[in-house]
Amino acid sequence: MKNRKGFVSNSSTSSFCIYGTNDFSFGDPIEFYKTIRKEFPEQFKELLKDLAENYGGDDSDEASKKIIAWMQGGMEGNILEATIVRGCEHPIKEGDEEKNKFCSECGKLTWVMDHVVCEDDIESVLMDDTYWLMEYFPELTYVSDGDVMMVALGFDYSKAPDDMTFGEFRKRAKKMISKFAGKELECKHIAEEYSC
Repeated sequence: MKNRKGFVSNSSTSSFCIYGTNDFSFGDPIEFYKTIRKEFPEQFKELLKDLAENYGGDDSDEASKKIIAWMQGGMEGNILEATIVRGCEHPIKEGDEEKNKFCSECGKLTWVMDHVVCEDDIESVLMDDTYWLMEYFPELTYVSDGDVMMVALGFDYSKAPDDMTFGEFRKRAKKMISKFAGKELECKHIAEEYSC
């Protein structure tokens, strides 16, 4: 059992007590990050900076660099969609216009498919370790079974400000969790113990 904030863990069991949901999953990474970009622009800016440091450098593969550049450019269009680009630098001569034709000067394909990014690349860059993502949302407690299965997402009662009523606490928790998920989610008291 892995945890980030707000519950006790030992080698055999883990327990937690939060107000939140166990009906959340990260789902499609692209849609999830678009939601974060829209709903939490400051956090998105910070996590994108860290992603760029980890995946956008000179020693990163082309797919990772392309994903980071796409995110920095506003996440417009479909990054998984293949595009056709020039395969050589020579001017196109008559008869070489079709995508499967070879350049009469250098012998390379005149047009090639630029399909550097696939779903596995997206998954490995954006969702490789969801735990680090939660560092940008210190109010949220994310509970996992140790793999990628989310057990619960919510607000830890012990972190509520002293001057906040329970009603205000629940309203704030539900609002933030729903924004984080990109859809309205029902929240409830969750107190559980798991064997590891």
